[in-house]
Parts: sequence; structure tokens; C-alpha cells
Amino acid sequence: MNKYLIDAYNVMHEWRSRCKVSCQLLDVRSFLDIISPFADYRSEKIIVVFDGDHADAPSIKARYRNLEIIFSTNEASADSVIEKIVQEKQDSDSITVVTSDQIESDSAASSGARIMSPLSLWEIIESSRKDLDNAITRTRRSSRKKGFPIGDMFEQNS
Repeated sequence: MNKYLIDAYNVMHEWRSRCKVSCQLLDVRSFLDIISPFADYRSEKIIVVFDGDHADAPSIKARYRNLEIIFSTNEASADSVIEKIVQEKQDSDSITVVTSDQIESDSAASSGARIMSPLSLWEIIESSRKDLDNAITRTRRSSRKKGFPIGDMFEQNS
């Protein structure tokens, strides 16, 4: 299983600057709602790392649906959290870091991680969404052709 480490605010900024009006209002929850179905559909582990703003607090870990969320402290940026995760993993070749930050990309790549641009992630998510929509449409059509209306599933009360 591939693991994605997403530099959250970096990716959100890139998506906002390159997309149409629809994602100009992208907030944290909307961002996570876009990524979550991708993780399910592709069976990928995704860790989303945000820069935190609480210098005295330890790094905060949480879950949102199927995503692991990490908020760094003021003393440790999201970049340094991602770099640490990549360096600590022995199977770093199965890690993909999503960022447009060149320094972070170079550091992660030197530890064996793959690098993906925020735009490439967006394109993969959109492609996955279309694939899923097509699969649902095919399943619905197939069910109709077989003459399996939903009403046949329930007993008739007379």
C-alpha cells in the first residue's frame, strides 16, 4: 500500500491559485472531504500534515474519516514533520510526498520518497472520481437490465 504525505496548506494554496472559482473558497474541511473518497477508492493511506500554531502544545494527531491528520507545532513546521516521517520509514520508496515546495521535495526524494505535485494529485483525484461515477452508472444500468427493481427485495403485505 502506498502512503501519501500531504503538505496540506501548500497543496490547498496551489489548488486555490490554479483552479476555477469553485475551489477559491476551499477550507480545511472541504479539502479533507475532497481527499477522503480518493483514499477509500484507491485503498491508500493518507497522512495530511498541517502547520500548527500552538508553540507550547505537542504535535496533535487526529483522524478525519479515513485520513490521519497531524498538526505540527510552531517549533516544527509541516515540512519538518513530513521529512521526519520519511526519514524514519524503512520502506520510504512506498511513500509519496505531495508538495510544491522544492526544498521539501529535494529532502524527501533524497530519502527515497516519490514526489507528486499538488496539480498531479488533483488530476488523480478527478480521474478516480470519474472512474467511480462510471462504475456506479454501469452498476445501475446492469441492475435495470436484469429486471431487479428495488421493490422485489421486500415482501408484499396483503
